[in-house]
Amino acid sequence: MSILCGVPRWALDRYWPPAEAAIARAVARSDGRYAVADVLAALRAGDMQLWVSLAEIDDGASAVEAACITEIVSYPREKRCGSVFCAGKERKNWLHQLAGIETWAKALGCTAMELQGRPGWERILPDWRKTHVILRKRI
Repeated sequence: MSILCGVPRWALDRYWPPAEAAIARAVARSDGRYAVADVLAALRAGDMQLWVSLAEIDDGASAVEAACITEIVSYPREKRCGSVFCAGKERKNWLHQLAGIETWAKALGCTAMELQGRPGWERILPDWRKTHVILRKRI
C-alpha cells in the first residue's frame, strides 16, 4: 500500500533525493523547458510543490514510488493547479492518489487541474478531458 504526501519546503532535503530520479525522467521529456535544477529552485522558492507516493517496505520504512510536481496558476478569471511533472513506477499503486492533489487544490480555491504531458496521459486519465494541444515550432 502507498500513500500520497505533499512535501513541505522544510522537508525537501529529505524527499527530493529519492524523488529526483523520477522527476529527471519527466524533465528529460519537457522539450527543453526545464532542467532538474530549475524544478528544485522553484520548489525551494515555493513556486512549485512536490508530492511523493510512499510505498511501505521492510520494518515500517517507506520508499518513494512516484513523484509529482504541481504549480498554482492564477489566471485573470480563475485559479488552476497545474500538474507539471508526474513520474514513477507501478502506476496502478499510486495513480488513483492524484485525487488527493485535487482536494488540496480545491481547498486553495482552484477551479480546475491542468496537465501538459505526453499523449499517453490521455489514455490513463479517462476522467480528464482534452481541451487543447500544445504545439511549438523553433525558429
